[in-house]
Amino acid sequence: MTRIVAAAVLLLGYHEAKAAYDVAEKSNSKTLHAPASPINLLASELSTVHSRFSKGQFNATDMQMLNNSTSTIDGAARANGTGAIKDIPATLPSGD
Repeated sequence: MTRIVAAAVLLLGYHEAKAAYDVAEKSNSKTLHAPASPINLLASELSTVHSRFSKGQFNATDMQMLNNSTSTIDGAARANGTGAIKDIPATLPSGD
């Protein structure tokens, strides 16, 4: 059951990253344009990790790749003067 939840979360993350990218790309706001490219990269990486995970090929380097991508988004926001993006830790489900 935990694998199904994890796969669903990865897919949801991909969907949300693509939606954020689409909003940023269509916007006239320089603030939203700054993190657009890193958000698109995150979406691509989420898709890759989801695909690997669905095949049972998930490993710790995948998580590091996703963490690096989120740091890149934060860096783009800071460079644009938006400020730091606050990371809110999520509670992970436990169980079978």
